[in-house]
Amino acid sequence: MAGPRLLGWWFLGTLATGCGPGPVVEIDAGKDYVCARFERGDSACHNYDAAGGPDQWEGSWQWPSLETPQARLVSMSTQYVHLCGLDEGGSVHCTGRKEFYDPVPTGTFTEVTAGSYSTCALDPAGQAHCWGTSFFEDAKQYYKGSDMDPPPGPFRHLFPHDNGYCGLHMDGTLSCWGYNQFGTASPPEGLAFSELFPNDTVVYCGRTTSGVVHCWGYEKEAPAYESALVALSPFSEAALGWEAACVLRDAGDVSCRSLPDQDPMEYLPPAGVSFSQITAGARFFCGLTDKPVDGHRVLCWGCRWDDEGVDPALPGQCVPPPW
Repeated sequence: MAGPRLLGWWFLGTLATGCGPGPVVEIDAGKDYVCARFERGDSACHNYDAAGGPDQWEGSWQWPSLETPQARLVSMSTQYVHLCGLDEGGSVHCTGRKEFYDPVPTGTFTEVTAGSYSTCALDPAGQAHCWGTSFFEDAKQYYKGSDMDPPPGPFRHLFPHDNGYCGLHMDGTLSCWGYNQFGTASPPEGLAFSELFPNDTVVYCGRTTSGVVHCWGYEKEAPAYESALVALSPFSEAALGWEAACVLRDAGDVSCRSLPDQDPMEYLPPAGVSFSQITAGARFFCGLTDKPVDGHRVLCWGCRWDDEGVDPALPGQCVPPPW
């Protein structure tokens, strides 16, 4: 079995000075890969699926190599096959499959969010701006407004879903737009949310300002995700994969719960490890550890025996990224 491949980019300053990028300070997962942002602002990604190769993306997605955004990032976001981030001045920089982020807008932004096939960012006034690829014209009957045409803000944060986004207003209410065949862009009325949990599914889950978890969207899965998160409560952070949910608690421990009809043993996190952040890919999860474990700050789990990236010595554990 071939080993997992690295999607990486290192800045010229790193090569010229011989200095490393520093410790990992942020992680975020796309469908089949996990990305890390380092203290210096450098970033790198690690791929767990050999199927998503150059034949699939025809060269527009430079796989397995990604061209560097020429900046040091202070935040980043990835979702499907592209990554975007902000530099210290609030400019947006992206890499990956270009039609999902090109052309990158000029101006100053406070947040950027990579969606499935597009990208949105918040300006200093809290208004959302979106660009990339839209399927709205081909499937208007399934959309609640175009994913390129966000409603008025101001928003505190943006959260992507399958071909769309939700914006969290200052008062905790939500405005959602884009693909809505399964009700993902139709949040429950009369509720104020403090946060939504990152995912790339046709379900949204969030926590209200009163601390209650609510999920909506695809009717066959939303109740299962909600039940899993309620069973895993209390928690400080949650991430949703296609087949399971994982949570991070204040003490640094992680617990996961598979959806019905899924093997409950497939998503067992590493035992005895303390984490500071978690993120979900399609069928795997990763966590940023509080301290290195065998030289690694990022550990991942959920890889299968027939998938690229599985650690043969530890069923369900992925071969860790090289950071």
